[in-house]
Amino acid sequence: MKNKISQKKGFTLIEMLISIALFSIVVTIAMGSIFTIIDANRKSQTLTLVMNNLNFALEIMTRDIKTADPASISYTGGVLSLINQEGENIKYSFDGDNSLIEKDSGSGYASINSSGVIIENFYVGLANRAPGGGAQPRVLLVVSGYAQITERIRSDFNIQTTVSPRQLNI
Repeated sequence: MKNKISQKKGFTLIEMLISIALFSIVVTIAMGSIFTIIDANRKSQTLTLVMNNLNFALEIMTRDIKTADPASISYTGGVLSLINQEGENIKYSFDGDNSLIEKDSGSGYASINSSGVIIENFYVGLANRAPGGGAQPRVLLVVSGYAQITERIRSDFNIQTTVSPRQLNI
C-alpha cells in the first residue's frame, strides 16, 4: 500500500508558477486589447456627439439663411445678421471666449452648440452680392474645432458649407 500512495502524482510548485505566469501574460494582453476597444468606443462616441451637435447648429443656421431675404444678409463685426421669412431680425455671432455659436432672435443671445464642442474658428463669407439682384447670393460657413473627453481622446473637425437664400413664391 505504501507503494500506491507514493505513485500518485500532482502539480509541482514550479509547474504552478509557470502556469500562473502564462495566465498572467494572457490576461495582460487581453486587458490591453479591451482598453484599446474601450478607447476606440469613446472616440467614436465623441465623434458622434460632435457631428450631431454641429449638424444641429448648422442646420438651424442654414434653415434661417435659406429662408431669409437675400438683401438683408450681412456680416459685420463678427455678427451674421438676416431677416427671416416671418420678418424677424436674427443675428448669429461667435463667442470666442466660450467657443460657442450664439443666436439672437430678439430675446438675447443663446448658444446653439454644446459647451463640449470647442470651436476654434468660425468664418462667414458672403459672395455674389451684385447690386440689382443679378446673381444668386451665397453664404459660406466654415467651422473648425474639436471635442475632447480626455487628453488622449480628441476628435477634430473642419466643416464647410455654402448656403443660398431662396425666395418663397407663395
